[in-house]
Amino acid sequence: MSASSQKTGGTMFMIAGALFLIIAIFGIKIIFFTLGLSLLLIGAIVLSKAKSSPKNKG
Repeated sequence: MSASSQKTGGTMFMIAGALFLIIAIFGIKIIFFTLGLSLLLIGAIVLSKAKSSPKNKG
């Protein structure tokens, strides 16, 4: 059950990243700031997957 919750969290992070990218398209002035946030979100997704793998195995 916890695995599905983690997948839902990862999906929400991906959706948030997509929204930030869309906002960056409309607000070119803060594009660098939004790109930084999206990179942080992507990093969070990678970390979540990395933490999920060993827990799934063990």
